[in-house]
Amino acid sequence: MTAEYGRKQSEMLGLTPADFYSHDQAHGRAAWRALFDAGRLHAVTHERRSDGSPMLIEGDYVCLYDADGRITGHFGIQRNISERARQEEALRESEEKFAKAFRSSPLPMSIATLEEGRFIEVNEAFLRDVGLPREEVIGRRAHDLGLWRDPAARGELVRRLQSDGMVRRYEFEARTRLRERQINQIWAEKINLGGQDCLLDIVWDVTDSKANEEAMRRSRQELRDLAARLQTVREEERTRIARELHDELGQALTGLKMDLSWVRGRLPRTQSDLSDRLLNSITRLDGTVDSVRRIATELRPGVLDLLGLVAAIEWQSQEFFRRTGIETDLDSAIG
Repeated sequence: MTAEYGRKQSEMLGLTPADFYSHDQAHGRAAWRALFDAGRLHAVTHERRSDGSPMLIEGDYVCLYDADGRITGHFGIQRNISERARQEEALRESEEKFAKAFRSSPLPMSIATLEEGRFIEVNEAFLRDVGLPREEVIGRRAHDLGLWRDPAARGELVRRLQSDGMVRRYEFEARTRLRERQINQIWAEKINLGGQDCLLDIVWDVTDSKANEEAMRRSRQELRDLAARLQTVREEERTRIARELHDELGQALTGLKMDLSWVRGRLPRTQSDLSDRLLNSITRLDGTVDSVRRIATELRPGVLDLLGLVAAIEWQSQEFFRRTGIETDLDSAIG
């Protein structure tokens, strides 16, 4: 006792219990009169140490009597419960903060028994979402209310909670007041209330965001399909133009060259000027035919259609070397 009060035994002799009260001595004397009137007392009192610091004392006291029944003193057992009181107060404040956050949360929140799923507490956002009054929810199961479209999904949630104690971003399909099919994302944690395993959860409605994600995915796929189609159309058009250049214009130029060569071969020797002019035209036609073939090849190399991509790249590297003199090495994983 001397250690609790921070006093030596000699310093405590002659003092009354009321002297240690944090309140005035009149308050202390009133409390002890209650002890003398009743003969016993259980009390929790606010007292102080020698340095003035407060402490909370829980005590059980009984009066001591002489043979004539007169009170000669008292016997008491005291316990310093200051730390316990602080812990209880901290717990109470924590519970009040949680209760306030739970009630005022804009997101649906609920506490239910883990195994059966019977609701112990729900907030206003939950009731607004499901469209039911509190008395029709508390004590009932989510399955009874038809909130989960697939009851097996809740079974999976419970299994994961039993294993991990906490689940984040678990998605399931639900039924609500506004939607027959609502996609929810749940954050859940296993807690213990009164010795019973329970589930505390917060739910987000992600139906619209999921729909937006799906629309975005479809849009991107459509853009990829369109780009692929445009590339295909471009390649088809290049192939058509290359074929027309090679087949029609090339053949026409070749035919014209043959006609000019035929005419030149039948000119008399006296027409040397005309013969030279025809030879010059034939030479230019040869260059034009080569240009047409080169353009057609660059538009769509025939080797690409006949032998495939690797062969076309090999041909292109050889053409690059022929024009620039720079050697290249081709390393292909296909072909």
